[in-house]
Amino acid sequence: MAGRAVHLFKVCALILIGLAYLSTAPGAESRSVAVLYPDIGGEYNSVFSSIADGITETIGTPLHRIPLSNDYSSADLANRLRNLSTKGVVALGRRGLEASRAVEWNGPLVLGAVIRDSSIADKKLSGISLDPDPRPVFGYLKLLAPRVRRIHLVLNQERSGWIVERARLAASDMGLSLVLKEVTSRREAALAYRDVLASIDGSQDALWLPLDPDTVDETTLQLVLRAAWNDRFIAFSSTADHAQRGVLFSVIPDYVAVGRQLGSLLQAQMRGEAAAGVRPNGELRLAVNMRTARHLGLEFSRSTEAKIGVVYQ
Repeated sequence: MAGRAVHLFKVCALILIGLAYLSTAPGAESRSVAVLYPDIGGEYNSVFSSIADGITETIGTPLHRIPLSNDYSSADLANRLRNLSTKGVVALGRRGLEASRAVEWNGPLVLGAVIRDSSIADKKLSGISLDPDPRPVFGYLKLLAPRVRRIHLVLNQERSGWIVERARLAASDMGLSLVLKEVTSRREAALAYRDVLASIDGSQDALWLPLDPDTVDETTLQLVLRAAWNDRFIAFSSTADHAQRGVLFSVIPDYVAVGRQLGSLLQAQMRGEAAAGVRPNGELRLAVNMRTARHLGLEFSRSTEAKIGVVYQ
């Protein structure tokens, strides 16, 4: 028995020595990841924190959260990344993206919490845009209002044109048709919305408000909300708080789930895989305005209500 105890002691000692070596050997931090995000306070920091939580769940490696103030120093940031032996970066928001470029980061990089435009259309980049994926959005539309057959969309082609093909394919797969009006300015957008509102058929049409502050400003939103209420047609939105404002439903990013996806994309790059491009966000929760639903004469089953993440009365 004594000999066996000595043998077990030696085995345990060797294991502990091995673990100690791994934790202190050069390269032990070789897979550390940095998350760069704007330090702008309030609910935004909560969003970035939730995304970082999701990244942590996926990567299983040291995660360094680096808030960036308005006057952050790119030289100090570069030194910090170097001292942390950083091997991968997640850049959140415009400031995170700009910071990764300012320090000339050439390692694995993914982007998140950005609205995609021509500046991040490069296929060499990888990440998840704030723009919602049309497929789950249209799925929610079919769930709440199966009578809808046509979706009207006013779109700035330069900013949001990248998502049109996805929208057309998703609509076609669900038996929907997409009626698109392309615009290049706020003035054109305002005129286009007036045209749509003058001809929309509430018995089968719906109006989709994209995530685009250049075409959906406060004046346009108020115009749409009044018309949708008075003429009893369905308006839905890609902007999270629009359901609270009065559209039938909007979609809210599941930020922890987005973080998990970003972590997976970064892991793929750290394994040597090519960048996958910036894609729309498919991790979405459904927010519904029940007052608007009642006004439209919509009734939901218990199974449908169970799929609603946020309810506004």
